[in-house]
Amino acid sequence: MGGNLGLEALELSHNELSGSIPEIFGEMTNLTRLDISYNRFSGDLPDIWSKNLELRYLDISNNSLQGGLPPSLRRLHKLSVLSAGINFFSGPLELEDGDFASIETLHLSQNLFNGTVPARVGSLTNLRLLVLLRNHFSGSIPPELGNCSNIREIWLNGNDLTGTIPGELSKLSHLQQLVLNGNDIGGELPSGLSNCTELVVLWLEQNKFSGNLPDSFGNLSRLLILSLSGNELVGPIPASYGKMSSLIGLDVGSNNLSGKVPAMLQNVSTLQFLFLSNNSFSGSIPDWLPRLRNLRAMDFSLNRFSGEISASIGRLFANVQLYNMSTTYPLVHAQSLVYAGFALPTTIDFSSNQLSGSIPAAIGDLYNLQVLDLSHNQLTGPIPESLGNARNLSRLALASNLLNGSIPSSMADLSFLTILDVSNNSLVGRIPDSPQLSSMDAALFAGNQLCGLPLINTCSSTATPPHRPRRDGEGGSEQDQGGVTTLVSVAIFVAAFFYAFFWTFLCTLRQPTKLVPSSVDAGNRISSSSTMLLPSFLASSS
Repeated sequence: MGGNLGLEALELSHNELSGSIPEIFGEMTNLTRLDISYNRFSGDLPDIWSKNLELRYLDISNNSLQGGLPPSLRRLHKLSVLSAGINFFSGPLELEDGDFASIETLHLSQNLFNGTVPARVGSLTNLRLLVLLRNHFSGSIPPELGNCSNIREIWLNGNDLTGTIPGELSKLSHLQQLVLNGNDIGGELPSGLSNCTELVVLWLEQNKFSGNLPDSFGNLSRLLILSLSGNELVGPIPASYGKMSSLIGLDVGSNNLSGKVPAMLQNVSTLQFLFLSNNSFSGSIPDWLPRLRNLRAMDFSLNRFSGEISASIGRLFANVQLYNMSTTYPLVHAQSLVYAGFALPTTIDFSSNQLSGSIPAAIGDLYNLQVLDLSHNQLTGPIPESLGNARNLSRLALASNLLNGSIPSSMADLSFLTILDVSNNSLVGRIPDSPQLSSMDAALFAGNQLCGLPLINTCSSTATPPHRPRRDGEGGSEQDQGGVTTLVSVAIFVAAFFYAFFWTFLCTLRQPTKLVPSSVDAGNRISSSSTMLLPSFLASSS
């Protein structure tokens, strides 16, 4: 390599290079771009960069480097991109006056940095992308960060930060993504963030925020994702959130919110994911939900919703595309973001509420429904025969209600059904004979007066309900069946279904991000929706 000191660009990524960083790199005085990412380099990053005065781009990510960032690197006045994530760098992040004078991207995620986020980061006036996630930073977010007037994205999630969100961040008029989840930041949500009118992602879950949801957030007309779950927020959802004309995902699960779901939300025609679980919301399930033509997943579980389920529920999901793992995820473009939004099953979770009355027969019209959880309510009457028409169902939970009668024979026609949980009701008679049902766990049918496989008790001939075979022309097409069979065969529905039902989305003008479902089993409940967003540059390492 010694004969190539005049090189201007050197690309060595995705190899199996090991050992220490070659000091010859420091002699390449014409070098403008160096990429040695995704190798096995180890040891300290040498202090060899004082002669690399033309270096603008340096990617040393995904190695095993340690120590700190040497002074000669920090003082490269033309360096605009430093990507050093997924290494073992440690100690405080040292910044002195004049360091990183031209830096636009400072990407130091998933290292072992500790101490506070240095206040001098506010002097990096060209900074557009700051990624310090998954380190061990503590203390407060420096208010000086509000001086980075060109910044577009701030990623500080997965640290040990405390304090509050500085009001100075409200001055960042170009800010598009603010990601602070997984810290111990508290206080009230600053209403001044509504001044950041270019925000598309506001991800603040799993912190200690308290107080009410700011009414002013309704003015964030470009916002695509608002994730506030796992905090200590109180009060209602403001009606002004119905003005968020671009919103795709709203997650306020696991707070202390109350009141009714505001009817103004029906105006958010872009909404695809609505997660309200584990709060104290009350009133009836809104009958306007079918007006959300793009809605594909909702979790209202663990609240105080009451009354009957409206027959209007049968009009949901008419326009959504089913998740099909046998094909490439179709990408959805929303403003400048690209994400695989179809990589989630269509879901209704109304479990653990106070719903009463019968299950409406119209629920059988939900051809595109894949996961339905009505367990732990006070539903009465029989299981509607029409459920057999919802032929893409893969998981159905009706446990711990007051249902009676027999299991409809049409359940045997649900050829993609992997879970049918009817435990702890007042059902009687024979379990319909089908390969799917007979191979399920017997506990899913316990607490009734049922007989037949998978239970060990046999049935008398009078206990056998007639089974109506599916007639020609009924059921999904071969293409439908192939796609959904793939869906239900995958471990998407095991014990990680909704612990981050978003694991979503992101990265403006860079790699697309994925929406990845996961789940937490809670007794007989199918899912719980404490959610997270996962940016594309973390997808391979989480």
